[in-house]
Amino acid sequence: MDELGFTETSNRSVGQTQQSVVYRRAVAPVAGLAAGYLTRAVRRYFDPRFTVSFGGLEEPEDFAARAEAFARLVPVGVISPSQAARLLRLPVEVETPAYIMTRSGPVCVRDLASVK
Repeated sequence: MDELGFTETSNRSVGQTQQSVVYRRAVAPVAGLAAGYLTRAVRRYFDPRFTVSFGGLEEPEDFAARAEAFARLVPVGVISPSQAARLLRLPVEVETPAYIMTRSGPVCVRDLASVK
């Protein structure tokens, strides 16, 4: 029933779900149609390099979920802590290379790649 926008109880998580449903079902498609129409008009009458898009209509990203995903990728060497911080739009004070956490401590991925 949440996908239709009807719920029996009302709390914060239900409100967030309803807001996401409204965005996915109503706002995003209409904004996409309007952007497409305006893009065609701008390209026809002004310059074919331009594209119209609407900002601020995106669903809010869940920072905690993204941070948790990066926290799982960093200790196994998939991504460096510095890269994870940049992707989370956090300041990087010290450049840290990618590493793999072992029982004896961290091992740099760069060192593993250069071992023959």
